[in-house]
Amino acid sequence: MRILLVGANGLLGTAVDQALRAQGHDVVAASRTNGERVDLIDAASIAALYERIGTVDGVASAAGVTPFAALTDLSLDHYRAGVMDKLLGQVALVNLGMQHVSDGGSFTLISGVIAEDPIPTGSVAATALIP
Repeated sequence: MRILLVGANGLLGTAVDQALRAQGHDVVAASRTNGERVDLIDAASIAALYERIGTVDGVASAAGVTPFAALTDLSLDHYRAGVMDKLLGQVALVNLGMQHVSDGGSFTLISGVIAEDPIPTGSVAATALIP
């Protein structure tokens, strides 16, 4: 299968990349800084990524930046940044990508440990996970 992996450079993304390649998948690695370049807070960047790579069988996203700080040190701008990148960025990745995923394909949105094990400085990350 040909799989677009967004966030391929990060801690989770690197592990996912290795696992997919070990299973014989063709991985199109994308991130802000390496491989296919994409910025999840910029819809034009996401659309351009899909135009460059063409059709894929699946999209996996381990991307998204959120500020980690004590609750008393966070501002509304910190929350806005986290929601725009980690939450709405992944929503845009799916929304803009639906026409680029083959029939029967899938989207997998990956979160970190914060979904299972709260982190004292992870208030913004937890906000981005609210359904």
